[in-house]
Order: sequence, then C-alpha cells, then structure tokens
Amino acid sequence: VSKADLMTTVSTELSKNLKNKFNTEVVTIENGFDPDDLEGIQPHVWPEQKIRLMYSGQIYSGKRDPAPLLDALLLLQARHSNLSQMIEVLFYGWNLDQLKHQVDRLSLQDVVKINAAKPRKEILRLQQSVDALIFLDWNDPNVNGILTGKLFEYFFAGKPIIGIGSTPDSAAGKLMMDLGVGYPTGNSVETIANLLGELLGGQLLEYRPQDEKVQQF
Repeated sequence: VSKADLMTTVSTELSKNLKNKFNTEVVTIENGFDPDDLEGIQPHVWPEQKIRLMYSGQIYSGKRDPAPLLDALLLLQARHSNLSQMIEVLFYGWNLDQLKHQVDRLSLQDVVKINAAKPRKEILRLQQSVDALIFLDWNDPNVNGILTGKLFEYFFAGKPIIGIGSTPDSAAGKLMMDLGVGYPTGNSVETIANLLGELLGGQLLEYRPQDEKVQQF
C-alpha cells in the first residue's frame, strides 16, 4: 500500500492513521447497509416471554471481548435467583469455543446460549425479534476507528444497541449516540448490569433513531 496513489478506509480515525503512516492521500468511505435485504423478513416468534439480547459474528480474544457482559450477568445472577427465567443472551457465530469455556466457568449456561452460525436472512430475522443487540467493540489502544459492517446492519434492525467496550469517545460509540440508537457502556460491569437491570425491571431502553442520519448509511 505504500506505493498506492490513493487509499480508502471506513472511518475518519483510520484515514488519519493511514495518512500519517504512509503520507498518501486517503479517502473515508463508510460502511453501510442495503435496506432491500430486509424485504420479506418477518421477526422470529419465541415460544416463551423473556428479555432477549443477541450478538452475531465472531469474537476475537482480547480485542472483541464479551467478558464485561458475562461479569455483569454474574452480578445480576447474584441479585436475581431466577435470572435464567427472566433473560436470555444469544450468541450466533463461528469459533465460539473460548466463549463457551468462559460461560461454563461462570456457570451461566442457563442464561447465555451459544449457537452455530446461521444464514444471513435468519440472522436478520432474529435481530428484529430481540429486545436489544449486543455490539462488541474492537478494544486495541493502537488502533482507533474500527467500524465493522455488523454495526451498520444493527442500525437498520430497529433495536437498541448495547455497545460493550464502546465509549462516547470511540468511533462506534460516537456514531451510536449521534444516531440515537445505542448505549456505549465501555467495559464497566456495573454500568452494563444497571442497563440490563432496567430491562429486567420492565423498562424499555430509550430508542430514538435519527432517521435522516441513519438513512445516509
């Protein structure tokens, strides 16, 4: 890439990093989502009433880390002996063996359900049927501005996003807040537990998407 006349990347932060590193012209072209993909998609119907959260995609140890979410669930389990009857956290994806080990170690098997990857249309259907979507931000102090395509898919799912690892200063966190679609919780176990506690208490997470801003993606 050092010999290229022009480079593109997906965020302003990454553009700055590349321009500084290679002294080459860099253009930001953000990811997006095709709303036509939602045509004919009907929400999944669950057999019983529970609060449901969902994550879909891969997990990278130390970089895209679900540990703060699991610790928050452990905290809630100490407060609610019947937590598994109240909430279910669904993971769909590939290479989730490490996650399974974490869940088993914390004895959260009744709350956290690990599932194999499914066809994209089925994932889009499931995303529309849950109470909130889990986004795991890329946690690497050496790399700023990671904005995965999954985040933009979430923007069009019509559900609030809980950004684990995202902060109001991270690229993903800023975007969630600007669009009115998500909650960047950082890695604070207490913050995550309090947010989930609102759902357990019967409150809906505030969700006010800025439609014009969303549509630009």
